[in-house]
Amino acid sequence: FKQTSIGTSSLIFTADDLNIYYSPEKIAAGSINEDDFFSALSLTYLGGENYQVRLGYGETVVRPDLREVVPVSYFDPLTDIRTFGRVGLQSSPIKNYDLRYEYYGNTGDSFSVAAFYKDIDKPIETVLRIGDEDYSASFVNGKTAQVYGIETEWLKDLTFLTEGLFTSGNITLSDSEADIDPALASNLTNPTKRMTGHSKYVVNLQLNYDSVDGQHSSSLVYNVFGERILAAGIAGRDDAYEQPFHSLDLIYTWYPDFNSNVKFKVTNLLDEEQQVTQSDIVVRSKEVGMTFDVSYSYTF
Repeated sequence: FKQTSIGTSSLIFTADDLNIYYSPEKIAAGSINEDDFFSALSLTYLGGENYQVRLGYGETVVRPDLREVVPVSYFDPLTDIRTFGRVGLQSSPIKNYDLRYEYYGNTGDSFSVAAFYKDIDKPIETVLRIGDEDYSASFVNGKTAQVYGIETEWLKDLTFLTEGLFTSGNITLSDSEADIDPALASNLTNPTKRMTGHSKYVVNLQLNYDSVDGQHSSSLVYNVFGERILAAGIAGRDDAYEQPFHSLDLIYTWYPDFNSNVKFKVTNLLDEEQQVTQSDIVVRSKEVGMTFDVSYSYTF
């Protein structure tokens, strides 16, 4: 993997300026050049016709995004926070362990439950910046981090209620811990904390309907995530937490013929707002609103 990002300026007029901006030291500081080997092993026990148990180990890596390593500011499209990249951000190797039980019913029903553990080296963490009135953020590499928990998912036929009705979903309960060197984050308030962006619970539920004649389908989709750290606080400021967002969407699709479909979608039926808090005070709020979308597609 090779990636290089170099800052530039419209004020480069001389060879001396050019040597400053494109010095070997700056090029080396803004470059990632890695040759990696990732191992994986999976064992499966077939206990019968309806279930199996899987044990797995695998190594992966998270590379810093290009925006995270360039020394310029941008507004994060997900958080709407002004964010600055940091030169020299490193990749995060991950060791993954999981144990999973899977059941498959005769009518298409399925159920699984899994325990997982992730050991992360040099995790990429988002931290707040000192003295910024516009609430900006940047990135640092932590020392280590761990994520562990259990998750379950299912698909269940509900034809005993009505033909074509079924439910599906997944639930994850987990925890994490990241250890960050305060020297890298200008007096980090909580050097040991939960990982940025990690929720202790995530719930996704669906109630689905497919008509027997294949002309209609609909889904009522609910999902919510637990409180999660948006950015780590520094200089005595508490961590910034994104509050749970309860999302409820309705999707209906009509298939008038084999080649076309009409889709109607309503999102955020609960009319929830996105909120960020620090020390139990709302510091950022965004009105999401409900959206209505109608689309028609035709396949030639």
